[in-house]
Amino acid sequence: MELPIQIVKVKSRSTGTEYYSAFPQADTDMATDGLLIVISRETNEIQLHLASAEQYPLGPYDGAKSCAMIQNNKHARSDLRASSIDIEAPSYSSSNCNFAFHDILELAGHADVIESLTVDEFIRIGGTLHDYR
Repeated sequence: MELPIQIVKVKSRSTGTEYYSAFPQADTDMATDGLLIVISRETNEIQLHLASAEQYPLGPYDGAKSCAMIQNNKHARSDLRASSIDIEAPSYSSSNCNFAFHDILELAGHADVIESLTVDEFIRIGGTLHDYR
C-alpha cells in the first residue's frame, strides 16, 4: 500500500510508553500538502485526513488537533490525538529522525522515534490505517 506517510514507533519521554505515530513523507510537497494525521491513544490506529478550509491555515499540528477533536465528537470517542513532529524539539534518540514528536500521552511533552515501519509492516502487526482523504 503506497501512502504519503512514514510510520514510526515512538517512546514518550515522560512515561516511557511506546506507541505508533506517523508523519507526512513523499517525493513532492503536493502529495502531503494539507495532510493531517490523527492517531489513537488506545489502539494502534492511524487516520489520514485532508485539511478543511478552516484547518489548513492552522498548520499541520493545530490542524490535526482540530481534526482529532472533530472526529472524537463525531464518533463519540475521546482517544484520538494529533500526530506531528515538533521542529523546535531535537530528537534524543539515535534514529534517522532529527526532531521529536509532540507526545500524545503528555500534552506538553515529546516522544522520540525508536523504529520506522512500512505501511505493510504496520498492518501485519495488527495496526489499523484509515485513509479518509
